[in-house]
Order: sequence, then C-alpha cells, then structure tokens
Amino acid sequence: MAERQHTAEKATRRSKSVKRAGLVADPILARLAPGEPPPKPITPMSIKVEGLTPDEYIACVEGFRTDQERRTQEVAALESSLQEGESSSLQEISDLLGGHRILGSQIKTELDAHALLHRGLPRGAVTSLVEKFRVIPVSEVSEALGISLRTLQRHKSAPVALLGVQQSGRAWKFAEILAKATRVLGSQEEAEQWLKRPAIGLDQQRPVDLLTTPAGVKLVEDYLGRLEYDVYT
Repeated sequence: MAERQHTAEKATRRSKSVKRAGLVADPILARLAPGEPPPKPITPMSIKVEGLTPDEYIACVEGFRTDQERRTQEVAALESSLQEGESSSLQEISDLLGGHRILGSQIKTELDAHALLHRGLPRGAVTSLVEKFRVIPVSEVSEALGISLRTLQRHKSAPVALLGVQQSGRAWKFAEILAKATRVLGSQEEAEQWLKRPAIGLDQQRPVDLLTTPAGVKLVEDYLGRLEYDVYT
C-alpha cells in the first residue's frame, strides 16, 4: 500500500512539474527519445511523454520548434529566390522592348506586365525589339510578330502610338522567348542561332517559324524548358 501511494505521489509531482513548465503530459503514452521530434503536430494527445522529465520534454518540443523554424526559413529563402528570378526575367524582357524610356514605366511584377499589355505597347517597343536582332533577318522577325515590313517602317514615324492588346502580347512573348533562350544558351547570338535552326525536338521545324500561333509558341516554350534542364527528348 505504501509503495503504491509513493508511486501515485511521484506521478502527481511529475504532472505538476510539467504543468508549471506550461506543458501538458499524458502518462499513458510511450516515451520519446530526448530531442526526437514527434511525428505529428504537438497536441496534448499526440505527445508521448511517459518517463520524460520536464527538461527532457522541453528539449523535445524545442527541437521540434527549431526544425519547424528552419523549414520556414528555407521556404522564405526559396520564395525570395523565385521573386528575384521573376524580376530579373521581366527586366530582360523590358530591356529588349526599349526599357523605361520607351515603355514609360518600370515592369517589376507580372501584374505590371499585364497592365502594360492591356494598355498596349508603344510602337517604339516593337522597333526596339526588331533592331536588337543580329542573326535572324528582319523579314523573319516581322513574320513571327505578324507585322509586315511596311508596317514596321511606319512604326518608326509614330513610336508613341499604342498597339492593340493582341499585337502587344505577341511582341512581348517573342521578347520573352528570346530572353529565356539567351539565359539558357549563354548569349543572344546563340539564342538567335537556336531559333532559326531546325530542332529535333520540334520535328525538324525551326522555333522562329512556330511563333506565329499560340500553339506553336507553347511548343517552343516547352522545348526550351527541356533544354534548360538538359532534357532533349
């Protein structure tokens, strides 16, 4: 009887100690090794603390919290990296289209790009893009853009006039593909050479010839994505 009473008093003292530490202990659950994080979020019924001292229990909880904080920091770092990559890509596209001087605004987010294209690109942006090509002939650039050579010439005399939404989107997409190909292949010259060469992954068609339709643009983007990750088939 005395031994049973002593055991009960010991359990009561342990429970009170844990409660003073701001924790909840369930004596019917099995023991966790010190520092071992629980397999589920910490709750009164999920923490296994049989035989743990308050200090050991606190160590378990703190170890789990430290791991969660580390994971949170890793996710935040990844999100920051993705945002920086997006910003860099938008800057490259903007530069091909004449930058702030021609576009009249800074393009920092996809929403900025949407607003710009919804309003319409200045004709001078297309002129800027065309003039940056060194390998692909102007005639092929104009065909990919869906703009005749005569119209391209007229754009030079009215650089601030705005294009329609569809034409703006087409010019933006061409600049986006050129910018990405430049990053993947290392230089704009290599990117242009790639655009004008028949590609195995595109059934021997030239990427630049596929940019005349949305379906063709998607094929080129997908193939370029495979090149980026060294997947050629």
